[in-house]
Amino acid sequence: AELIAWLVLGLCYRTFLGAMHPRPGTLLAKRPVAIGCVLVQVVLVIAQLINGWGHLAAPSFGWIFPFGTPFYRCVEPHELAPALAKACPSEGGAMCLSAADWDTLSDRALSPDSPSDVLEVSRGIAVAAKRGLVIAGLARNTAEHVPAWQQNAEAVLPFFNSLMVIVFENDSKDGTRETLKAWSKNAEGYAVHVVECEGSPDCKLGHGRWYTAGPQGGRKQTQLAHYRNLLLEAVLARTKGKGDFHMLVMDVDLAVSVSPLGIVHTLGVRPNAPVAAAGRFITAMTLGSIDNYYDLSAFIPSDESGSGPLVALHEAFCSHALRIASGWDRATCDTSSAFHIATVLANHRWYKRIYRVRSAYNGAFLYPLEQIRITGARYSTASTWGSAESGDGDLNEHIKFNMGLQNATAAAIGVDQGFAPGIYLNPQWSFHVSPERPPGPTGPEWKQVAKRIGANPFPFIELVLVGALIRLPIGYVTFRLLLGRERAHAKGAKAL
Repeated sequence: AELIAWLVLGLCYRTFLGAMHPRPGTLLAKRPVAIGCVLVQVVLVIAQLINGWGHLAAPSFGWIFPFGTPFYRCVEPHELAPALAKACPSEGGAMCLSAADWDTLSDRALSPDSPSDVLEVSRGIAVAAKRGLVIAGLARNTAEHVPAWQQNAEAVLPFFNSLMVIVFENDSKDGTRETLKAWSKNAEGYAVHVVECEGSPDCKLGHGRWYTAGPQGGRKQTQLAHYRNLLLEAVLARTKGKGDFHMLVMDVDLAVSVSPLGIVHTLGVRPNAPVAAAGRFITAMTLGSIDNYYDLSAFIPSDESGSGPLVALHEAFCSHALRIASGWDRATCDTSSAFHIATVLANHRWYKRIYRVRSAYNGAFLYPLEQIRITGARYSTASTWGSAESGDGDLNEHIKFNMGLQNATAAAIGVDQGFAPGIYLNPQWSFHVSPERPPGPTGPEWKQVAKRIGANPFPFIELVLVGALIRLPIGYVTFRLLLGRERAHAKGAKAL
């Protein structure tokens, strides 16, 4: 994509030079390549900034133009029921589903023509038939997305022994809680429970918004960790003594399919390990050219991934950024750092099968619930805001939970008890996030976040300069090839 952009803009620049006929001796005539490189760099930076900030200020499929437009597809939840209409899980094999149905139910990550895919899905179905599933999530001002969540829940119902949905909602102003209660009343074949808050009817806590609350009001990650602990306690209480369960933690506001076949495939390859989904999204500021894991702030590669040098550069940059920019936190750095984006992208493109990570999330995560019950793992609510020395101010809540679960598993039960001590990511449990519903703050909320971050833009300026230095050799070589012949011709004419 980078090369295509330079070629297209380079051809436009060459046409411009041909029409202008710069006078001999002028700077444009003497240094056409250097001037062209600078102009294209400026154009690309402006385009990237508009793209990166615009897709959150006004979400739309238009922001993945031009490179992502022909290829990017997200499966909507309403597509799941028709694809499952003829499913026969007990029959095994392709389960009476067509190749098109498998594409829909796995976001094109699994195929009935692949013997290994069919075998692993069949194993997962056998595991699911003996276990229950709890779908757990946080909700706030997401009433319009509740039907999509319901469609996702009902799409996995045919595979599991039992199904339960438990949600923590607080401080909504759009009727989210009422919508959830209506779903609970009308649910058939499974149960929906809305968590209550002690001393606060309907969880009217008066808390600020997750993404815009300042340090005095509780930072985003600390707030979310507290809510997730309340949700987890409710899950553990409602499943106690009722058999084996997996817990599917998922984002409600994405409102896309979370891949039912990907879930059972995960059970088929790692039934007793915590596994993250490979939820994907077009990376901001790439004009649709990079389809990467979307939850950058929760991802930490394994030590054996070979990502050490990039991780070291990223850690150094975040420590520097948090020290010089008061409006930044670790989550902001993780989603902005070119070093971290490169780390995540390298792992995404290298691994095609399930692999080990230190932490990940990407919109959905499958945990063996008994592992959490035995280890006592919980989300950390200790604030790290402002810890510039360690570079982890406001660290993503999933990182501390995943690392704590790994440590507690190794100490309390170990591999010999049946639970894997590691965290895994399954590339074949894949789904795509809609550009119309990007993760994180959007619209007016994004403008508040952008205002806070923009109060000290120096880390962004540094990242832009790093990007410019990286692309400079590409541009220089491209322009030398495009303009070299014309310059030689011009010199020959001058000599005559």
